[in-house]
Amino acid sequence: RVIDPDAGPLDNYLVTLNLDTPGATFVVPGCPMSGVSVSGAGTATLTVSGGLAAVTNFFNQAGALGFVAPSPFYSGLVAARGSVTSSTPSLSLAVIRS
Repeated sequence: RVIDPDAGPLDNYLVTLNLDTPGATFVVPGCPMSGVSVSGAGTATLTVSGGLAAVTNFFNQAGALGFVAPSPFYSGLVAARGSVTSSTPSLSLAVIRS
């Protein structure tokens, strides 16, 4: 969940997720929700952008995204990291919670 206590109606958020495991890629099985732009399916970097409510709703949607391991026989961890940025200066706090 993305949280911004100072969110304004025109604020736009960009969430970037990166898979740090070589060969792993993101999958976006469903069609994106209204108000959200998703790019990077099939790559190691996925971006989700839109208003605060739309971005939060996307990540709350069961099965909104997944990943493909580097090989069918891969048995290790798939490492991921993320960041959140806002296109407006009102951002004072942004948190991704699982």
